[in-house]
Amino acid sequence: MKENYPNSLSEDALRNNMLYDYEVSPSSYISKGWEIFKQNMGLFLGYQLLQIPISVATAFIPGSSLLVSMPLNAGFHIGAYKTDKGEELNFGDFFKGFNHFAPLLILTFFMVLIVFAAIIPFGIVIGIGAASGAEKIVFILGGLGILAASAYFAVSYMFSNLFIIFGDRKAWDAMELSRKFTGQQFWGWLGFILLLALLNLGGLLCLGIGVFFTMCISNCAIYAAFNDIFHLTEEGTDSDDNIIQHLV
Repeated sequence: MKENYPNSLSEDALRNNMLYDYEVSPSSYISKGWEIFKQNMGLFLGYQLLQIPISVATAFIPGSSLLVSMPLNAGFHIGAYKTDKGEELNFGDFFKGFNHFAPLLILTFFMVLIVFAAIIPFGIVIGIGAASGAEKIVFILGGLGILAASAYFAVSYMFSNLFIIFGDRKAWDAMELSRKFTGQQFWGWLGFILLLALLNLGGLLCLGIGVFFTMCISNCAIYAAFNDIFHLTEEGTDSDDNIIQHLV
């Protein structure tokens, strides 16, 4: 059974996919993510640690990790939402991402397909360069191309799963909303992602243990960024008029 979230992501509120002006504040999102995380630290860490045996188990079944990765990740955002809203968080709430299994699975398929299609041309270029004897320069250019494409997709589709979870959107619609939304402040969101990457790198350097904390904080921070723009937890967000007034 799906949760009933505020309709700040309703068709009327996002009509014509026109989103309102906003500013990106990476440090405040991470700070808010930490505040959310520490309120239910034990539950978040327990859920994060549970994903280790799940990852090991799915590694032996080809393709199975793709089936569960997106719903499992969605659990962090649902947990962050309930914590931020001041509701009691139970461990079972983390698994409510599976209530959106079908659209999240389709989203995973689209993401894999798009990334694969984007990388193929650069792979061909590298192959041609290797065959022609110009490996070094071609490898550099090809590598930069793959890096740029990866950065673009990471930013453009970073909120796709949240549009599915909280807006009950279909996979492609969620991807398009995320792309248009992040496109308004692309460099700001890229900075946010790079800051999260540095945070998790720091976690890895702490004997590898710290990454369990930083990954939880990162997921809570992504939710915090989404909530900062769409005000999921604020009173009155279940009225379209309160959201439409912010639209472009």
